[in-house]
Amino acid sequence: MADSIRSLWTACKRSVSAGALYVLFGTWLVKLIVMFSAIFLSRFMSKPDYGTLATIDNLMDLVLLASGLGLNSSILRYVALTDDTKRQRDIWRYCLTRGMAFNALCTLCLAVWFSLSSFGATPSVRPYAYLFILTPLLAFPLYSI
Repeated sequence: MADSIRSLWTACKRSVSAGALYVLFGTWLVKLIVMFSAIFLSRFMSKPDYGTLATIDNLMDLVLLASGLGLNSSILRYVALTDDTKRQRDIWRYCLTRGMAFNALCTLCLAVWFSLSSFGATPSVRPYAYLFILTPLLAFPLYSI
């Protein structure tokens, strides 16, 4: 029992020294910002506009599940497996170009859909809708850095 506790403690210390606290703090910070922005937006927007914005946000979350076809995870895995700098650069370039092409296609489809659907018809929500459309384009490069 003492050996397992000692090995757990050693693993925790190793994780903290490797930067686990930064990841944990960053995740919590993002969750807090999302929570407070939802409170802020719901106070200052009308109910129909907030409902439309929440629907668009949920749609964006669904699109971001397929963001870049998962190639940003491939960057983390396969770049770490090789020590060759040229090979790492090639993997990163391949994943970035293919992932961005897929996200550009998603952005184009969303722009056409928002233009033809009732989401784009509400003048007060239109700027938010078109701002959310840019999310797939911005998400992949930021996640792959």
